[in-house]
Amino acid sequence: MAPSRETKNRVVRIKLVDGSMINGQVNINKGDTGYDRLSDLLESSKEKFITIVNVACYQKEIEEPLKSEVLFLNKSHILWAVPEITQQ
Repeated sequence: MAPSRETKNRVVRIKLVDGSMINGQVNINKGDTGYDRLSDLLESSKEKFITIVNVACYQKEIEEPLKSEVLFLNKSHILWAVPEITQQ
């Protein structure tokens, strides 16, 4: 059995190349030494997708956000991403 890893969620805002905005949480603790920042997660070539939980997706043509418990997002669709400022 693999050793369990502590989840280290960070609230993020992500803008996609189509103009959509995503708010949610990502786990930045992947068990690798020095792998504890949002930029580490996004720059890693180990995985093409990131998993986002507690998601709200805002699209230009839809007034209310689309909400989901989980979203698997291909990194190639990300224009920019920022962590919530109030986090430590």
